[in-house]
Amino acid sequence: NNMMRMNSNKSANKVFRKKSSCTVLFIVGSAEIGGTEKQIVRLAKELKSRGIIVNIWFTNKGGPLVQQLVSEGIEFQIFSFRSVRNIVGFILTTLKFSIQLLKLQPKIVYPLLVDSILITVPLARIFSRNSIIWCGIRGFIDTRNGLFEKVFEYSLRMSDHVICNSDHLVDEIEVRFKICSEKIVVIPNGVDIPSEKKVLKDHVIPQFVTVSNFHSYKGHYMLLESIMKLHNESRFTLIGKGNLLEGIREKINQNGLNNIIQIIDNLNDVKPVIDKFDVMIHPSETEGLSNAILEGIANGLPVLAFNVGGNHLLIKDGYNGFLIDSFNIEELSEKIDLLANDLSLRMIMSENSIQIAKNFSWDNCTTRYISLIKEQIS
Repeated sequence: NNMMRMNSNKSANKVFRKKSSCTVLFIVGSAEIGGTEKQIVRLAKELKSRGIIVNIWFTNKGGPLVQQLVSEGIEFQIFSFRSVRNIVGFILTTLKFSIQLLKLQPKIVYPLLVDSILITVPLARIFSRNSIIWCGIRGFIDTRNGLFEKVFEYSLRMSDHVICNSDHLVDEIEVRFKICSEKIVVIPNGVDIPSEKKVLKDHVIPQFVTVSNFHSYKGHYMLLESIMKLHNESRFTLIGKGNLLEGIREKINQNGLNNIIQIIDNLNDVKPVIDKFDVMIHPSETEGLSNAILEGIANGLPVLAFNVGGNHLLIKDGYNGFLIDSFNIEELSEKIDLLANDLSLRMIMSENSIQIAKNFSWDNCTTRYISLIKEQIS
């Protein structure tokens, strides 16, 4: 039966490839290494492999992911709205963006995150009127003030679908922006599942890792507070970049934590190193569906995180890690101590993490998008 379903899916995909001249245009802020940006570049690659024509436009700037797009043969453009210094420059950039939309006429226009949605949706409704518009929301929605909130709400209402990556966002989108539930689609992020089984290292000193850029809502200061309360000799590695990096370094120095905490701020891809650690800690104050946690559990790491956002979808408390009561530093310290001192528990949770991660494979994610595309263009 499984073989018959596989053959049926392959046949359906072949037919879809032959019939489809579908172009999906992704629009996102930059080609920097970030959770959403990495997800979109990978999704574009997966959709292209299934016969979809894909373009990616950046509304702010380029970045390291451009090289990946070049190697994958995915077309892209950079418009740099944020770098314009006056109204004339903004008008010219908007005109260029609009002309390119008029030329491309994509079947689906898919802006992600606030800035790209605000720019894209009104212009797409004017210059690419036959396009289907999806708006992608990935977690914390910062619209800055009341005016932005209203414009953003209007943009979401003009779209055909609002796509979010976690079920907890549905209520917020419905209530805050008055979007009907039928318009909201939940498609979780994808992750690579390593083919080789993780071999847990019996470190004399357990190794913890946090993969998160240094921004105010990512909870690094709470993590440092919890580390100062520990009763073990664990070591901690913080991987990321961001505007709070120097403040975190200073806090580490002030509290004499240099011997147990290291920072890596020049790593664009954590995949080659993540399985060298024993446990992941993700102290973020808000989340959609965390790519860092996804990569952690796919590589067999137990995870400690606050019970916020979509973390409950990736971490089953006591099964493959622990969900900590929101911002409870004492409890976070206790759970770090518990996992640091119990290798057998880490081994059990490692196996469980991999089992949960399999539900979020790239094949599952891409199939969900293909189904939505077929539904839209039929």
